[in-house]
Amino acid sequence: MSFIKSDNLPNSSATPIIPTSNFIGIINNNGMLLSIANKENILNLSNSSSNSYTNINLINNASSNAIIGIGGSGSISSSINSSYTNNFFIHATCNIILNANNNNSSISPHFFISNNGNIGIGTSTNLNSNLTIKGGLNVTNGTVTFNSNLTVNPTGLTSLNGNVNLNSNLTISSTGATNISNITILNSNLTVNPTGLTSLNGNVNLNSNLTISSTGATNISNITIFNSNLTVNPTGLTSLNGNVNLNSNLTI
Repeated sequence: MSFIKSDNLPNSSATPIIPTSNFIGIINNNGMLLSIANKENILNLSNSSSNSYTNINLINNASSNAIIGIGGSGSISSSINSSYTNNFFIHATCNIILNANNNNSSISPHFFISNNGNIGIGTSTNLNSNLTIKGGLNVTNGTVTFNSNLTVNPTGLTSLNGNVNLNSNLTISSTGATNISNITILNSNLTVNPTGLTSLNGNVNLNSNLTISSTGATNISNITIFNSNLTVNPTGLTSLNGNVNLNSNLTI
């Protein structure tokens, strides 16, 4: 390996430094390895093999490493991951943090991928699910589909409306939701615990059971279709009105 130590980085008039083997090192008095200003395409890396990848490998003092690269167009047989074929990738043996706007908080990174693959947005703690979001989630002019169970804990949801498809169970705990409305399709059970729902209205289709516990709802109205059982426990419902279709049992 050829290693060159210099007190000053080469300037535009200096003779280019040419390594005598595969590596070259440049160090100035400030400890900076390399500094290049006012240039485009500062670093170009390429690999002519279609069955390999082009990458930068970063290794710290604890031997944790992170790789940034792009896979070749052919079949990649490597110790990293064959799914990187023709894809840009970030691969690490540790957690991955993405921050913007100079966010320096160690507690609430903007985007966090734990080393077990779970993702946190706005948080890096208690990542017990594939995706954990601290803060609001807004979906506009789209469809949200839940193909597995959805559980909303106390005060966890104030409004569920728009084009929402629930293909599995929805459970709302105490004070967990105030409004469910507009083109909402529930294909499995909906359970609302005490004071968990104040309004269920709009074009709402319930294709399976709805159970409302004590003081669980104050109003069900307007073009609401129940294709399966509706059970309302004591003081669980104060109003059932509008164009409401009950195609199965109602128990109050």
